[in-house]
Amino acid sequence: MMWSGILTVLHPITLQYSFFSFLVCRFLVGICEGLLNISITEISSQWTPKNEKSKLTAISNTGLNIALTIVHGVSAFVAHNWGWQMIFYVTGGILLITSSVCFILIKNRPSDDKRISKDELMYIQERTLTSPKKQVKHPYRKIISSPAVWALLVNKFAMITVLTFIGTFLPMYVKDLTNKDIKEVGIISSIPNTVNVFMLPICGILLDYGKSISISETLMHKILIGGSLILTGILFASAAMISNFMVSIVCFLLIQTFQCIGGMVTHVILISIAPNSSSIIAGLTTFITALSSIGTRHTMAFMTTNHTLEEWNYCLLLTSVISLLGSVLFILWGSSETQPWSITSSDDQDDQKTQTDTKVTK
Repeated sequence: MMWSGILTVLHPITLQYSFFSFLVCRFLVGICEGLLNISITEISSQWTPKNEKSKLTAISNTGLNIALTIVHGVSAFVAHNWGWQMIFYVTGGILLITSSVCFILIKNRPSDDKRISKDELMYIQERTLTSPKKQVKHPYRKIISSPAVWALLVNKFAMITVLTFIGTFLPMYVKDLTNKDIKEVGIISSIPNTVNVFMLPICGILLDYGKSISISETLMHKILIGGSLILTGILFASAAMISNFMVSIVCFLLIQTFQCIGGMVTHVILISIAPNSSSIIAGLTTFITALSSIGTRHTMAFMTTNHTLEEWNYCLLLTSVISLLGSVLFILWGSSETQPWSITSSDDQDDQKTQTDTKVTK
């Protein structure tokens, strides 16, 4: 995070020298963000009690929506009044401040944090799914061949396609649809994220409460993720066919809400199916995220060279199809249960070794 902040501040400076140096800077920021996502997932798996996974994931994801709300709402205003360079200085400065706080407060494991009480430490350790061993042997072959992992990757690809359109192309789409000023477009584009700041914690609490109902966690998550992608596909198609400003805003408001709920559940699954290998699976999802984001940006830019309404409608329909395909594949292959290969590769082997050593000693 610290290096992302430094590199972000350097963006305008590198562009003064050459466009190539600017691209190198962007590339390095991407590497830092990828490592950050993996680190967050690993720390989450160590700190999150299994009975509070949804609630804590929702609260942590709320920070993302607060950031997106501020960026969408303020960036256009900042660029209009002080130039686009100031956007990089402000966001980079925020990253540097945040990283300083993280260095002080964040610990890898609860046992490394001296500020928590013994009761709290015991509570977390008794309810987390990770192995107490600090070194875990990861079953790479089984991870890559697991249908549950592939379902997660396909779901992530579909979700990032949708979120890339909203984050990158929604302001341009609204501008071409309405011919509004760039400041108004920025404020309009921030509305979906603003709503999710309040919706996500509520959904997380309800999802944890819903575990008391006699329904499997896998089925519940399939309903939420599959349903969110299906509804997202329908809403994208509706926005394309109606092409009305107010209808589009309502559609994207609902889409962002569904995607945030789906994203929250996806993170819960990520730390559930293989708690001891969550960082490895997070690395795979980060790769898929980058692939989907790059592909979506290039494809949408190619499809909207003239910024006509017809071109935008084709983009909306393409995103709709990807969402629907993602939902079908996740419903077929998805799982939220801890995979047998994850348990066998870490906890069971350690337990068996401990039992064997005990017998030999006796």
